[in-house]
Amino acid sequence: MYEDTIEVKIGRILFEKQSGEELYEVACGLKGLFEESEKKDQVAGTMAVEIAVASYFEGCPAGAVLASYCMLSGTGYQGLSDLRIPFEVFTEAGIEGSHDCAYNLGCEFDQGYPPYLPQNPVVAAYYFKLAADSGNSRAQLEMGNRYYDGKGVEIDFQQADAYWEAAAKQGVAAAQYNLGRLLDGSLSGG
Repeated sequence: MYEDTIEVKIGRILFEKQSGEELYEVACGLKGLFEESEKKDQVAGTMAVEIAVASYFEGCPAGAVLASYCMLSGTGYQGLSDLRIPFEVFTEAGIEGSHDCAYNLGCEFDQGYPPYLPQNPVVAAYYFKLAADSGNSRAQLEMGNRYYDGKGVEIDFQQADAYWEAAAKQGVAAAQYNLGRLLDGSLSGG
């Protein structure tokens, strides 16, 4: 669990009376400054992380996503030695229903980051399903693919069809293509 540290409190004081969403926008701006500067200004990067966490505490789940991305990419925390912190932030937000966090957790468990995070297709499928059931179109495509291939779940062509259809309705071209091939019989299982 990520703590409400002094740095987070400083971020709150600096941006007092701003909503979680407003703090999130400030954090995004600071992350942009970090990425644009030639020397990767560590103050901007560190403040991006701290204010992103403050936005999370103020009710903006996307703040946890941004803070975790920043920590994993080294924004403001070059050489972060303990990757468990960003994954704890991701997990907390993912379990609380942020479909972006859940989707990203699925990606992380799908790839794995030994020794901090083992590759685990079953856990990845769990998080992809949380995100897909919350309406995340990328996760819906992923769950369709997983049910079709049996990666982390039992093969279930009806579930594959249902998830691909949900993603296709949101305009995901790969899901539309898979559905078309499944329905015309050129993709086995249909």
